[in-house]
Amino acid sequence: MVEYTKLSVKKELMDKIQRFIDDYPEHGYRSLAQFVEDAARRRAEELNVFELTPRFEHFNVYENSVVIVDRKLGAHANAVTLRVQQVGERGFKLHCQRCGSTKCEHVLYATTVPEVMTHFEELGGVYKGEYGEE
Repeated sequence: MVEYTKLSVKKELMDKIQRFIDDYPEHGYRSLAQFVEDAARRRAEELNVFELTPRFEHFNVYENSVVIVDRKLGAHANAVTLRVQQVGERGFKLHCQRCGSTKCEHVLYATTVPEVMTHFEELGGVYKGEYGEE
């Protein structure tokens, strides 16, 4: 079964589109909903919305760091290094080299990657920071 949702759009814009639909039936639009759905689909295709790969990707884990890819940062500077920061005797946090935080979106993403957390826990560490959501 197809589900639908409601969308709030400025009335002035919708009135202009409705006039267009009424005045130019040769374009094949029968309703505002059909026009808006077509416009949204075309724009999404232009932006490759339907083909997007995940924003973050785990790249590699080293003894005291992890590298992740953040595609939002662009093609030439998208690698982000997270260094292990010692907390107490066995505890650790991940420290983002890009922004200096232990709570940024890069750190939170890394905590959702089993290979990352398992690696550092196998080295005897106990994670003391915040966890991201899977």
